[in-house]
Order: sequence, then C-alpha cells, then structure tokens
Amino acid sequence: MIGRRLIQLRNKHQLTQQEIADQLGIPRSTYAQYESDRREIGIDVLKKIAQYYGVSIDWLVEFTSSNTKQPSVEETEFLKWIEENVGDVFFYDFDRSPEERKKQLMQDLRYLWERDKNRYNNS
Repeated sequence: MIGRRLIQLRNKHQLTQQEIADQLGIPRSTYAQYESDRREIGIDVLKKIAQYYGVSIDWLVEFTSSNTKQPSVEETEFLKWIEENVGDVFFYDFDRSPEERKKQLMQDLRYLWERDKNRYNNS
C-alpha cells in the first residue's frame, strides 16, 4: 500500500511526520493516517507528495516498481541556477569530494540560490 512508500520516503529524507505534514499543509494526524493506510490520499496531496520527493505518482501508488526520480520544479530551477552561475568551476572536483563535503557544498549553493531568488522576487 501507499503508506509503506510514504514511510520509506520520509525515513530516507530524515523527516518527522510533522515536518512533512507542514510541507503539505495538512495536520500531522492526517498524514499519520496516510502512512498507516487508514485514510485515502486525494489527488492534490498525492501530487504535492510526488513533487516534494521528486518521485512519480505511479511509484507512490505502487503501479510501478521503478522509482524513476523526476526532478521537482524547484530542483530543476536550482540546478539551472548552478549551471548558469557556477558552471564548470563547481563540478571540476565535486565528484571526487567526500560525501560530507558534497552535502555542505550543496547546502551552501542552495543558500545562495535562495538568497538570489528572494532578491529578484522582492524587486
């Protein structure tokens, strides 16, 4: 059932039920019922979950066993921003960096992207 997939994704991303419920704009108790398969998920919430985690709805509802990751709109914008603003300089040694360093670099870049995005939104 879908609850198993929701638990798998939430644990993989190290989120609490409250954190993902907040992202979806629903009460934690409602989200908990989704995970325990005691409540059906409406299509609007299902779309938000798929987009948030970057997975297909087919995979969420176990129509397919392949979790072909589809980048979210935000992720696509972020990667485009990296390409336009950092380019080859960033990727030169990224692949050879330790995992912790990669995570830190991505967090730093995401911070810069958010700041840049907010600057243009406030203009």
